[in-house]
Amino acid sequence: MKLLLNIGTRLIIKLLYNMKIQFIIILLQIQCALAFISYASLNSVSQFTNTNKNNKIISIAPAGLGGFYLLGIISYIKQNYDTTDYTIIGASAGAWASLPMIYNGNINTIVDDIMTNYSQSYLNIQDSDTSNARTLLDIQYSLKRLLLSGYKTTDFDLSRLNIATSVLNINGLKHIIINNIHDIEEAITYCFASSHIPFVTGNALFKIDDALFFDGGLFEYPPSSIHTYFTISSDMWGYHIRDIFTLKKYSKDGLIQLYNKGYEDTKQNKYILDQYFSDI
Repeated sequence: MKLLLNIGTRLIIKLLYNMKIQFIIILLQIQCALAFISYASLNSVSQFTNTNKNNKIISIAPAGLGGFYLLGIISYIKQNYDTTDYTIIGASAGAWASLPMIYNGNINTIVDDIMTNYSQSYLNIQDSDTSNARTLLDIQYSLKRLLLSGYKTTDFDLSRLNIATSVLNINGLKHIIINNIHDIEEAITYCFASSHIPFVTGNALFKIDDALFFDGGLFEYPPSSIHTYFTISSDMWGYHIRDIFTLKKYSKDGLIQLYNKGYEDTKQNKYILDQYFSDI
């Protein structure tokens, strides 16, 4: 019996050793891959802070399904104030919401498209036989199809866009900020990366060029070292959303109501916005 236990112990140790070596190899591969990720720049929080120390930064916070509330806030702000000179940074749902924020056209155009697209995709999903179809990931793919089919890169001021996300390297999970994004498809890819929570908004892993990305809201957001001029969040007006992850808990009109709520709450607080922004 003692001999069998010793043999078993050695086998377990060998297995764990091999697993450790494989894990280290994977991390090394990830670290090497980071140098070759598309054409965008991956910055540490301190790098971003130093580069943008003289810029006025609008931060858009993670929100899950509260992204529709964020969209209502952004709609009102862009309808009434000039935000063209502001640097934009977003994480998770806030990364997706950053795209309408940097849209060069009339904000009503892209918002109407998003809300109409959501309503139509909801109906299509309801008719589907796939029991787990109604998820945050469905909404993200629906947005991707809409943006790639109906818009082009020049419709967005990507020079102002920054996306906060988390990436795994040999030193562990790091908070990074992505900018110098060159086209709308690349921006959408990093929005997926910034809003990836394993088994919640997708499969176990999200990879870009073999690097592993996770939700930008896993760290403090916005990072305390970033001197934000204004932060947009789903609870900024005191409203608390009951469930930010489970789409099936909302009726077809539920998220549309969230959008309307965000818009009306922002309208009621116009006197606060007047202290930060100039009218159009």
